[in-house]
Amino acid sequence: MATMVGTQSNFEDALYELCELDYDAAEAYEAAINRVDKTEYKEKLKEFKEDHQRHIEEIRSFLRKRDAKIPEGPSAKSILTQGKVVVANLFGDDSILKAMSSNEEDTNTAYERVNNHPEKSTEAEDFLRQGLEDEKKHKEWLDSMTQEHKQEEENDDEECNEHEEHKNEPHSWKEGEVRDESIERSPWKEDEGYNRNEGEEPKNQIGDEDPRRRDPTKWVV
Repeated sequence: MATMVGTQSNFEDALYELCELDYDAAEAYEAAINRVDKTEYKEKLKEFKEDHQRHIEEIRSFLRKRDAKIPEGPSAKSILTQGKVVVANLFGDDSILKAMSSNEEDTNTAYERVNNHPEKSTEAEDFLRQGLEDEKKHKEWLDSMTQEHKQEEENDDEECNEHEEHKNEPHSWKEGEVRDESIERSPWKEDEGYNRNEGEEPKNQIGDEDPRRRDPTKWVV
């Protein structure tokens, strides 16, 4: 369900809920950091978590100056689509990054609304604009990583399919290529009893006059 943060008619109420959303996002990032395996991802997610923590302090500072109510943590009910509880139970870097990208859709939407709020204070202009830029940066990076994973999976599938097709193709012998006789066939395989390669007699061939030559059921291999 899409977030309703930023739809409040009172600007300070909208900021209060935006701050709760940032708390929620910071906790989700902490859960993601503890779940991902790749060091590069851990470092980037830590950076994004710190952005949300900075947003929290900026909003709290503004509300404090206004003697307005200040949130002390995330909402009692998770505002994000993929909160810390969901993220903490995911497996695989790709799944976790997708969940965080889904969360950033909510934070981007909320910051866009608050930036365009009709009662927005000029004192909040700078940190709200920077906050929106941060959220866009988070979303762009997360989407690029999930797209890379998708492309890697598609490439792996193509390579696997090509390998299977190659295995099933009959081998075309090139001129001068040495055949591996032990793999290609047994010299006793053909009814004629002759090596099909240059008409050679098969190894262990006893001779044309041998009766076994005329009756393959009596051959001893």
